[in-house]
Amino acid sequence: ELASAVGTLRSVFDYVTVWFFGGQGILVASDRSLEIHPEVLERLAERPEMQPHLGVLAAFMGPDLSRISRFLLLREDETRRLYESMDRLDIPLNTDGNRYLEYSTPRHNLEKRNHTEEVVTTLLGYVDPGERRARAAQLE
Repeated sequence: ELASAVGTLRSVFDYVTVWFFGGQGILVASDRSLEIHPEVLERLAERPEMQPHLGVLAAFMGPDLSRISRFLLLREDETRRLYESMDRLDIPLNTDGNRYLEYSTPRHNLEKRNHTEEVVTTLLGYVDPGERRARAAQLE
């Protein structure tokens, strides 16, 4: 289901990343390349309205916002690789004509399995083998 969500976003947006933070997956999509700029992080940290949100982040990674990239699970090139494999793996896009996610996701709600570990392991399969172990370690 997550591969379908990522692929559906990727079918519309050229730039998609997957983040894993606080036990949740976060999909970020854009029409232009997604980059973290240290000066933008500094400006965000100075804004008073950001303080409650930064407090939540700090609980997971400490006060240094520059460490946020450690929560990146799949980069843009890796989500492209996932998207390109969808036909071969028979993973459908979620569309108005095919509401795959609406019907497939709820069936897992009562299962007693560690879906998070399974999903993260599957997604790490799209990471270059030389980086896979390091990427998994930084998510712990």
